[in-house]
Amino acid sequence: MNGQCVDVTLTDMEGNDIPMPSAFDDFTEKARLDCLLTTGEARKNAEFLREIMIKAGFTPYDGEWWHFYDRNVTPARYSDLQI
Repeated sequence: MNGQCVDVTLTDMEGNDIPMPSAFDDFTEKARLDCLLTTGEARKNAEFLREIMIKAGFTPYDGEWWHFYDRNVTPARYSDLQI
């Protein structure tokens, strides 16, 4: 079975998370890349992540800076998946 989406972040060379707009699974306004509260390094990092994921063939979900869909797979409803 092919994957359909991924949740990712960026880390430094030692594996430590770098500043991003919000914590993972923070579903407040801060999770959106277009949030006016996001500035500086966190915005730069989220925009970089978005750029490289698009180049790698993924489509960003606007509501969460960490969530990307695989453009190469037709999404299926969860109830249709055979596990």
